[in-house]
Amino acid sequence: MSKRALHNALFMAAFTQNAKLATELLKFLLGQERAAQFDFRTLKFETTVFTDDEGNERRADAIVSVMTKEGKRVLFLIEHKSTKSKHIFQQLLSYQTVLYAEAADEVVPIVVSTAKSKWHLPRAFRAAHSNVCGEVSLNFGYLLFDFAEQTAETLQTVFPSSHPYLLGMRSLQQLNREVIGEFLVGSLALPAEERIKQRGLRTKSELASERY
Repeated sequence: MSKRALHNALFMAAFTQNAKLATELLKFLLGQERAAQFDFRTLKFETTVFTDDEGNERRADAIVSVMTKEGKRVLFLIEHKSTKSKHIFQQLLSYQTVLYAEAADEVVPIVVSTAKSKWHLPRAFRAAHSNVCGEVSLNFGYLLFDFAEQTAETLQTVFPSSHPYLLGMRSLQQLNREVIGEFLVGSLALPAEERIKQRGLRTKSELASERY
């Protein structure tokens, strides 16, 4: 299994079943004012497999629905990227087209980046494409959670209930494949450093230093 596949597997394990993590993530990205419009007791994980108008099967990473206090159904489309993706807007647009047809009042795309370097791609469709016709052209954006911009202290503060999951994913950026595999077998409730000590495993840099 490739390192990218292992990252994706861990993301799916952490982000598709944990309601506390999803709630804290959405509140963080939306901000206090926007988050206050939602009833997070209604949060629900939706099916991530659907069919487009041409009969092609589409599979998203995670889809969460939350009702607003006014009774509107909002779908949050969460896509995980372990590397930069130049085609992110095409992917998000194709998913949104189908999801709006699924009786959603609003669809909000979210990108979760676990890439080693900071996410530097445009955040708005018009910024990534030609904008000859201005306001009449298609435009949309996405919310971004970039692990490369988060410190351990920030994660512990902003995600009081679920920060061990996020700390584990953040630590994986510097670990080799053997160590990553251990995270998929055991509990995600322990920070990466503690799991490494328990398993007696060494990071790639530690192994390299022993050769000299």
